[in-house]
Amino acid sequence: MSVVTGSNRRRFQRLDTDFPVNVECSGRRFEARLQNISQDGCQLEGAANARVGELFSITFGKPGASETFRAKITWARPAGNAFQFGGIFWAIDEDTKRALVMKLIQTSILYPKPKPAETSDPATPEAEAPPA
Repeated sequence: MSVVTGSNRRRFQRLDTDFPVNVECSGRRFEARLQNISQDGCQLEGAANARVGELFSITFGKPGASETFRAKITWARPAGNAFQFGGIFWAIDEDTKRALVMKLIQTSILYPKPKPAETSDPATPEAEAPPA
């Protein structure tokens, strides 16, 4: 795991993810996407604005087998028509935190990130189909 100093206070490597979660924050409920996770916290993107210092609950997984955890928002910023925010896991011991991160990693495997769309170069002729 890497340690970064200066304005970027990340202490742990991030694992990029992209899967849906439900968020409850200050009485508001909204859907978001979990964009990355680390040993310490996570980053999300959703339509609702979040404020630094707020506690929020995140629920993920399939109905009937879902998991919920809490985090505290440490940063938030607009991102186009949405908002990104990050938080540290809240009120959770180290063993439970490790188990949570493993469950999040397992869930992320169920939602593979989409591959970038391939673009065709108009200057390159398309391959001809073999004769039938």
